[in-house]
Amino acid sequence: MVEFITLFLAMVWGPVDVAVAVDQRVATVELFLDGREVGSITGSPWRGRVDFGNDLLPHDLVAVALDARGRRLGETRQWINLSRALTEARWVVDPKERWPPKRARLVWESFDGAPPRSSKVKFNMQTLEPTEDGWVTFPAYDADTPQSLHAQLRFEDDLEAQADLVFGGVFGEVISSELSAVVLLLPEGEQVPSVDEATRWIRSTKGPVEVSSMNSGPAFVILVVDPRLWPPLPMAVGEQIRSTAKRPRKLRRKDRLYLLQTSPQAVKLRPKTALFKPYAVLSPYRGKGILYAARRLRPPRMADEPPHILDALAVAGRLAARSGRPRCVFWLYREGGEDRSIVDLPRVRKYLEALQVPLVTWKSEGEESLVETVSRIQESLARQVVVWIEGRHLPQEILLSKTAPRGLRFAGEVP
Repeated sequence: MVEFITLFLAMVWGPVDVAVAVDQRVATVELFLDGREVGSITGSPWRGRVDFGNDLLPHDLVAVALDARGRRLGETRQWINLSRALTEARWVVDPKERWPPKRARLVWESFDGAPPRSSKVKFNMQTLEPTEDGWVTFPAYDADTPQSLHAQLRFEDDLEAQADLVFGGVFGEVISSELSAVVLLLPEGEQVPSVDEATRWIRSTKGPVEVSSMNSGPAFVILVVDPRLWPPLPMAVGEQIRSTAKRPRKLRRKDRLYLLQTSPQAVKLRPKTALFKPYAVLSPYRGKGILYAARRLRPPRMADEPPHILDALAVAGRLAARSGRPRCVFWLYREGGEDRSIVDLPRVRKYLEALQVPLVTWKSEGEESLVETVSRIQESLARQVVVWIEGRHLPQEILLSKTAPRGLRFAGEVP
């Protein structure tokens, strides 16, 4: 019916052209941004313009296809400035096959491109073996009764992904289940709530939400370090550690600590749009502390072009947001220096706040020691709890209810 040709894999704001592809029955395509109609397209070249606003924020872009009589034929959706999980799997049913389907394909993605270590597939509790390219063929089944297809994939670093489809019977064609993560920062001394309590604490702008589950760890931390801090930073950290009686604890075994480089890998796709390739995200620090990383990490050799530090912060926020874990972006910097970033600092701060990702900064010329800053980070991580709610929601759609305990905030929210 209708599909997006313009795919927003990069960060985007401001007015941008949007192109769609349609079949011969479509007379009009209406465009909706966050539920509000923002334009329509009535013919070739099937291209319209959408204004995403001045801020860098997550958005829900929907294209609805109508025939000449105004009847709805179908829709397609794109989530803008919003990443999904670090690992993701989904089922694809061949649209060329006649109903009922006889097979489906399991496709997956991981943030570093690594394949899953193992996979388990079940069709109505019967184990199936996928082919090398992910296809599974269904045994004989009754299309008039509901059918369930489930896949569980395991990746390195204790990461998992699952894909579920329900079809047939009262469900008709394929349905996929989705969950959204909401990250709360509990008040000091507050215990992790039960599912019932969390359901009463939060709501959507559209009404009540249903909480599926919760988790409070392990943590996910991304370091973005000004390359000009080497070599002074390791020496300064060593001196601070030696002069501090109480050191921050080490990371837990399953906590993950990453470094995102700031070298100029930004690609200008269109005005006010950037794709920052996070291929240099490293994770060699299991069980070690943030201070250990600050002393031992060495940034990749810098190119001649100045760094894209603020672009890196925005990408770090996207990566952290899709982890589904307590998280933090830690920016270590010094004053001055050239930065070729496309995005500016106010947009970065507002973006990470919308994603519920705390941004903690440490300035080398500041009064707070690095040891003190790291202690604040670890205290924040210990108070974060991830609440999984049914359905796909933009993070800014979720609000605290009047029954939420005093002092409860969303992670990353500026008090």
